[in-house]
Amino acid sequence: MESKFRELNKLFDDYVNNYIREYGERNSGKIINTIKTSKHTSNLINQSASKRVIPSANDFKSTTLGNLSLSFARTAKVRFATLILLYIWHNEVQIPLNLGSEADTISLLNRILNTTN
Repeated sequence: MESKFRELNKLFDDYVNNYIREYGERNSGKIINTIKTSKHTSNLINQSASKRVIPSANDFKSTTLGNLSLSFARTAKVRFATLILLYIWHNEVQIPLNLGSEADTISLLNRILNTTN
């Protein structure tokens, strides 16, 4: 990851580490694997990259909830999964295509946290 996203990376790391500490590595690993291997994730990544557009917080949440195993999950689990999706999008689309600034992504992260209540 590029150093220009230092603050964002710290926010991701802190959130992920806190989630793992509270819910365990096994649970976290399952969620990460679900998001990484999801066709919904692939669709979001491909559409964002091809259209060169930044998805909204609701786009990220809808993509997460499109996974059956997360549809009826607790708020903390949905929030974690959605932030993992944002992290994947950030690394696979935002950085390579230079879409938006760190401030834009931090704002998006905060909107995701607020919409997954």
